[in-house]
Amino acid sequence: FKIDYELAKGLTVSGFYSRQRNNFFGGSYTSRESLFNGGVDRRGQASRRNDQANIQQATFTATYTKDFGKLDFRLLAGYEYQQDDRQGTGAGAFNFLSDVFGYDNLGTAFSWRLGESSAFTYRNQFESVAQFGRLNLSFDDTYNLAVTVRREGNSRFGDGNKYGIFPGVAFGADLVKAMGLDFADAFKFRVSYGQAGNIPGSSYIALERFGLGANFFYNGAFVPSVQPVSNPNPGLKWERQTDINVGVDFSLMNYRLNGSVEYYVRNVNDLLFNVAVPVPPNLVPTTDVNLGQIRNTGLEIALNYNVIKNQKFSYDLSLTPTFYLSNKLVSLSNEEFG
Repeated sequence: FKIDYELAKGLTVSGFYSRQRNNFFGGSYTSRESLFNGGVDRRGQASRRNDQANIQQATFTATYTKDFGKLDFRLLAGYEYQQDDRQGTGAGAFNFLSDVFGYDNLGTAFSWRLGESSAFTYRNQFESVAQFGRLNLSFDDTYNLAVTVRREGNSRFGDGNKYGIFPGVAFGADLVKAMGLDFADAFKFRVSYGQAGNIPGSSYIALERFGLGANFFYNGAFVPSVQPVSNPNPGLKWERQTDINVGVDFSLMNYRLNGSVEYYVRNVNDLLFNVAVPVPPNLVPTTDVNLGQIRNTGLEIALNYNVIKNQKFSYDLSLTPTFYLSNKLVSLSNEEFG
């Protein structure tokens, strides 16, 4: 659902809401007579599972535009919320008397009596919120400036580190208009700086979690136990990517030759890694941490030449080489983990 409303001249507020639901329900069965997938060895094998995902997103923005003669002014501010909720169940069993039920009656399998069947349930959630703003200035349709800032929070990080602030700025100039270049049909210069954040691929990794452990003998019987399955890391924070780009876009020879040349530097700091840790003092031999830095530099070129163009036939020749000038692992350590 999307709605736009003009509060006043040049001032518009917008609201957007979306909800996506994905469902998977299926199963598999290997016949008692099958020579593959353990059919004969396990006298029939079946599994069934159900997975569901619910994703909600809401965005609210306010936009103000104003024309000051040669200067065009545009300001946007907004808020965004997203919730991702995934859950599911499943079971597997073997050793059936007959193939007649397939995977529709797992309870008839003898593996349940032997304690060798399996069943699982799960649920994973995360939430993210963001406040953002963007300012766009255009002077005489020649010089363009864009400034952005985004403050984003995500529940997958540790306490005190859930939020990150990511700024950006970009400037561009039409040099044909600004300098009166006569050798080019179009020649635009641009430079930009920006930061973005990456989140972990799983929820709850910053917390100490518990799962089923080994059985132990107590009071004449074996009793199941619960044990830690992850180490807490309240310091887990955003992986931060910083990009610097400098480039030109041009058209020559009456727009027959078009292209761009761009040089970039990319630094990724506080990389998200699962690393080995000593036991003790830790309870689990691995922990998810922020560790290290990567730096990439490169040159990208895109050229397109219109060799032939008429009313009946057109032929273009394109070239898009990329030169990776440097791909460097700057560090893979920090003060805590060496």
